[in-house]
Amino acid sequence: MNMTDHDLIVFLHIPMVLGASAKNYFRGNCTGSVLWLGEDFTRDDLIKWDDQKFQYANVIGGHFSYSLTTGIKKGKIYVSIITDPIIRAINLYRYIQNTNSHHLHIDAKKQSMQSLIENNPIFRSQINNLQVKFLSGLSIDLQHKGNFQTALDNINNNNFYVASEDNVQTLFNRLFSDIDGNFLYNFSLIRNYNQSDKIDELFNDESLIDKINSLNDEDKKLFNYFNKPGLIVTPEGTVSEHPDSSHLPEKLVFMHIPKTGGTSLHDILTNLVHPELICPERYNTLKFFDHNYLNQYFFFSGHYDWESVSNIPGKKKIFTILREPKARILSLYHFWRSHTWKVIEEKNLGGPRLAKTLDLVDFLASEDPGIVGNIDNALVRNLIGPVYIGPDRGFLYPSDEVVQRALRNLEAMVVVGVLENPDYGITHVLNKLDLPVPAMIPRSRDSTKFAEQPNMEFVEKQPVSEEAEELLKKLTVFDRIIYEHYYRKYSSNLIND
Repeated sequence: MNMTDHDLIVFLHIPMVLGASAKNYFRGNCTGSVLWLGEDFTRDDLIKWDDQKFQYANVIGGHFSYSLTTGIKKGKIYVSIITDPIIRAINLYRYIQNTNSHHLHIDAKKQSMQSLIENNPIFRSQINNLQVKFLSGLSIDLQHKGNFQTALDNINNNNFYVASEDNVQTLFNRLFSDIDGNFLYNFSLIRNYNQSDKIDELFNDESLIDKINSLNDEDKKLFNYFNKPGLIVTPEGTVSEHPDSSHLPEKLVFMHIPKTGGTSLHDILTNLVHPELICPERYNTLKFFDHNYLNQYFFFSGHYDWESVSNIPGKKKIFTILREPKARILSLYHFWRSHTWKVIEEKNLGGPRLAKTLDLVDFLASEDPGIVGNIDNALVRNLIGPVYIGPDRGFLYPSDEVVQRALRNLEAMVVVGVLENPDYGITHVLNKLDLPVPAMIPRSRDSTKFAEQPNMEFVEKQPVSEEAEELLKKLTVFDRIIYEHYYRKYSSNLIND
């Protein structure tokens, strides 16, 4: 399907189903105008279809149902996302409780969710089979008769792209591939993950869950229909784009702790793997991707934490390289300082800006979250789950547990290298992975050659004063325990050999 200049993408935003993410996605990636209900136009504008107001629109979206779009005088491509009605209902209640400006906020603060359902018809209507009502072709006065079949018939008879939340990446890839791929970007990078994910205590209230289910029998059918791996609906019909990765061996996952010599290993591995099997995500975003998207790839390499690594589906060989923690921080500091002011300003690089501005002691003592997360026991924080810095720089778990948790996850890896030990560095990692070792191991981020690299310049290394040394020790209390454990372990192996 080719999108013409006269076509309009219409995003039917079912409340609490990734609408804010979709809006940000369209606005960040579409070259034309993206208009949203309540911000750029009113319901009356939509119903009466003001040609002048919508003249340059490529996308419109918001909390409106299909029935309100029948007056649009353009070719329409509909997009919508389906979710579990129980999750949607509880998310909505929590959202209302936390939003002072919402007209039901006071009622939601005073009443339990079950009480609000029973006593407030407005709230009840917002969680009563709302998804089938939005997607049915019925007029407003008849929407109460909407059901799974009327919604599915309307979807199949019009230009709809629909999927469940788990398949949203597949949906958007297919959508923009069909319209010539002009805006093919990763939707998952901007998803808003401020919604509850079944850890809310309300999910344990059986009476409440029964009540929500009784109001969503048709929405439940719709969700169950769409909630299958890779399943999406397009104007050409229902298709499954679940990638077949059964022919692939165990996935390779390189958990690259910054400034451990990992770029050299990354460069070697990317030359051994077909480009289409390399996941393009190098930053700590894997935790936000659905499994269907991740299952397309064989090799993952990036600055991931344990939560992101754990989200990669299937069998996997996880590996990493350790570096003496104080040396790692100093390397990071000088690497950041080596960025030119031009690239810092162009790309708004927070870490390099502060490193270039602050001397070593002030940098190590900084309370800036972007610095703290990279230097305060960063190895342990990455190894025990999502990177978390609590009050007083606390950890995700009690401090007396973090080392054992980190060691347990390291022991689960297929191999752990140590940069300073030549017998257990990159060559050791490649051997353990049964991969060929190049005749010469490259130094991809050689600090002596920063000035030769684009956007980098030579900087004098700062001396390490006694005050800086004390700060470095404090910042690496737990990381040094991990590092020294492996350094001693490998040194012992060498002696025994």
